[in-house]
Amino acid sequence: MKTKIVLFLVLSTLLTDNISAQSKLESAKDKYNNFNIIEAKKIYEEIWASSGSLNEKTEAGKQLVYINWKFYHDYELSKKYADSIIKLDTSNFDILLQIIDVSIQAKKFNDASQYLKMGFEKAKSENQIKELHIKYSDYTLLKSQNELTSQKTININDVKDALDKIETYYLNQPEDLQIVKLYLGLALILNDKEKIKDSWKVYFRIPQDKNVTGILAEAEINIDKGLQSKDSINYLAEGLAYSRFYDYAVMIINENSIELNQNPDLKDIYNYYIYLKDIEKLIFGYYRDKLFNHASDEKYLNDYYSLCIALWNNLDWGSNKPMFYEKAFEEELFKRFGAIINNGKGGNQIGFFVGHSVVNEKRSIEQYGRKTDLTYLSLDYIIGNIFPHWYFGFFGIGGWATTDNEVLQIREIYANMPVDAWYKITDKQKRANWERSINEKLIVEDSIATKNPYSILEGVSEKIKFNQYNLLLDSLKKIYKNEQELKIAFISTLERISVYSSIFCHESRHLLDSYKDYPNNSIEFSSEEKEFRAKLSELSFSYYPKLTFAEAILRYEGTAHENANTRIIKGIVDWMDINKFVISGLDKSKPLLPQLDLLTNKQIVQAIQNIDPLYAEYSDN
Repeated sequence: MKTKIVLFLVLSTLLTDNISAQSKLESAKDKYNNFNIIEAKKIYEEIWASSGSLNEKTEAGKQLVYINWKFYHDYELSKKYADSIIKLDTSNFDILLQIIDVSIQAKKFNDASQYLKMGFEKAKSENQIKELHIKYSDYTLLKSQNELTSQKTININDVKDALDKIETYYLNQPEDLQIVKLYLGLALILNDKEKIKDSWKVYFRIPQDKNVTGILAEAEINIDKGLQSKDSINYLAEGLAYSRFYDYAVMIINENSIELNQNPDLKDIYNYYIYLKDIEKLIFGYYRDKLFNHASDEKYLNDYYSLCIALWNNLDWGSNKPMFYEKAFEEELFKRFGAIINNGKGGNQIGFFVGHSVVNEKRSIEQYGRKTDLTYLSLDYIIGNIFPHWYFGFFGIGGWATTDNEVLQIREIYANMPVDAWYKITDKQKRANWERSINEKLIVEDSIATKNPYSILEGVSEKIKFNQYNLLLDSLKKIYKNEQELKIAFISTLERISVYSSIFCHESRHLLDSYKDYPNNSIEFSSEEKEFRAKLSELSFSYYPKLTFAEAILRYEGTAHENANTRIIKGIVDWMDINKFVISGLDKSKPLLPQLDLLTNKQIVQAIQNIDPLYAEYSDN
């Protein structure tokens, strides 16, 4: 009897500890999500020190590796936790990938090398080997850049090895911008002319047989000159800078010991790159201080302006340097470096990021009789971030419009979005999983729509995207017979559709709605009303209105956007109810929204125009 009681107590204790650890993990996650990093760290440390399960301790340990490095910049403590996890859970591969990244960021290249070696010894799948090859290439490139900055000799054989290891992925995945940029960097160190030019064009998704236009045309001219001989290497550095590879331009300057005092343009590029690194260090340091409640806004601003003034004074002005003031500084950086500075977008915190234009085009836009001329800027090489996005580890700003009739787009976000669509529609396993997921969601969405006919239905959204992607792919297959050409065409087309609808249609509507000389524009619209109106134009003028509806409306977003989405969903469901007899295949006994895919693109536009106040004004006149 005593044995049974003791056993029951032991099992009860273990079960209680397990529930407690799980509860603490949730509590730590909640603290983290609410920006309470001190309390989150404390709870993770308690779980790590407890007698919880291996999975719980490992999860807490991985979070401590991340927190101690990102928020405390304590590399040794991060390494200590990582090493402990590696000993504790010898099969854990993810912790190796994590500590490799931390070691590279901390410039602890000897440690990174050892962890990479351990990773290759443990790797079992092709995907794990691929991840290690990419990290090895990243490690080799950054180590080489660091050595060139310190005027040390780099190991060319290591660079060749890294380029060889990543080449397969570059050839098979030319849509992956991270891989392409790594490949370009390694090719630059080796001065492999053919691979430099090829990967430069692939990065910007320019077909090899097509001419480069706009800003990048001047960059290409300089790159071509720079690749002709060592005597013209200055042109290569300038071409890289003109295409906004400022880190690679400086790498070429360092590798070839270019005398900057004899080349004012390259000296400006070099000083600008240093400024960018200093600014990023300043803003992220400020964010860390904010988390621990000992940041000084005044000190941050003073330090920020000190860096700006220092760059201003270091730029080449000839014999007539003008007086510094902030607006002139920002205009000069745009003129010389294509820089767009966004300062103050961080909510309650000061936010800062700078992007660099790789496309700068003037366009005329007309919507329902209203016209505007705008400047479209596509931004690459992003430095900095706004506070919430930095905290959670992503950059999520896609684009915005300014009062100067500029519409700006973050290139990388739009360039990466269609990549997932390609693999979901062409990879057999991913396609099957996606279809299964869609069907599982659709099963319950009739009942959801019965209760709330204006619900956001993810299954309907996914079904429309699935069908629209297939239609697009089938149409492109008639043109492109080569698999790689088909892939790039599919991804580029989806990117173009997304940019046109969300940037040229959506953001232009914001501009048109803001002009006070148009009728009914004297009132200030609420955030929700602004988004509602802009989304209506995003749909009406889209190349593929049905696809745009699935991607931009049937999704959960922030309050103003989501409220606007719900109003649009109501408008289209109400239109479907009135026009039941003209919708081919509609089952009138079932909820309407789950049958949205039956609408044609033309019908989508009709339904949207029916609730657009600007269209009503236009049609009345």
